[in-house]
Amino acid sequence: MALVLAIDVGTSNLKVGLVDSDGELIILRKAPLPTISKEPGSAEHDPVELRRLILELSQQVLLDEYKSSVELVALSTYHFGLLLLDKDRKPLSGISLLTDIRAQKTFSEFK
Repeated sequence: MALVLAIDVGTSNLKVGLVDSDGELIILRKAPLPTISKEPGSAEHDPVELRRLILELSQQVLLDEYKSSVELVALSTYHFGLLLLDKDRKPLSGISLLTDIRAQKTFSEFK
């Protein structure tokens, strides 16, 4: 039976599950995603922590009996997330969330 490893990165929670070809959820794991706010109006996720959690929850759902049946990976994430990287693809910032309002201060300049 073909399975899909589904990963849902939300603003407040990460969910990882396995779904069968009939759309039935076989197994689900979730973890809270803490929002980091270093200044008023900021809302970010730590990209290193997010990666760690994705790998951890994926390992929890990919039990031996299911590993060889996974044929697809589906990723769903929040809207308008932004992550700045350096030339070596290392994070320069947290992942800005939709609830981060700092960009509103400069938005009128772009109109």
